[in-house]
Amino acid sequence: MPWRVSSPMTQRRDFIDDYRRELYSMTELCAQYGVSRRVGYKWIDRYKTLGYDGLVDARRTPSNCPHRTPEALVELVLAARRAHPTWGPRKLIPYLARRHPGWTWPAASTVGAILQRHGLVGKRRRRPRPVRTITADNGTEFHGYRTLEQQRPVRFFFATPHHSWERGSNENLNGLLRQYLPKGVSMAGLTQHECNRLARQLNRRPRKRLNYQTPEECYA
Repeated sequence: MPWRVSSPMTQRRDFIDDYRRELYSMTELCAQYGVSRRVGYKWIDRYKTLGYDGLVDARRTPSNCPHRTPEALVELVLAARRAHPTWGPRKLIPYLARRHPGWTWPAASTVGAILQRHGLVGKRRRRPRPVRTITADNGTEFHGYRTLEQQRPVRFFFATPHHSWERGSNENLNGLLRQYLPKGVSMAGLTQHECNRLARQLNRRPRKRLNYQTPEECYA
């Protein structure tokens, strides 16, 4: 014989039907249906007020939100954006405020959220910044810097000896590299293939200064 499966709503209706028949005490009735007396009395109060419809679970979300942006204001924002598709929130708000001085306009972040929610703004991609300068140390490996200056629109600068803070980005990269090659590890046997692998790992590592994008995403 298959088990009888009942929905929560069916269970509550049966509970009320048994309550109306007065066959059990309140304690026995609640024990039979596996609910507390508090829940049992809540069902009864709802039934007495609204009938069986009162046994449906009440909404947990508020029926209205005092901080919700009025629909009329949302429509004005959307209409202004469609009329000026290149304008962002900081331009739209003064434009609308001049034409509708009686309104209290939300913050630019709220207007931006409205535009994004209605598909009127895409996800911004960070525009890669071109490399214009390179600051190197005084090692002989940079003896061909003039050739690089001729081939690329960059200018070479050399740091003052023993002033590592003048090459902060380089020192930061050295620290990241040391996570893969700790101090004391010999690099004599490092192959070009292994160097390429380390470069790929570093270029695919999210960076805070790049808004947690990777160098590969920004500069490749």
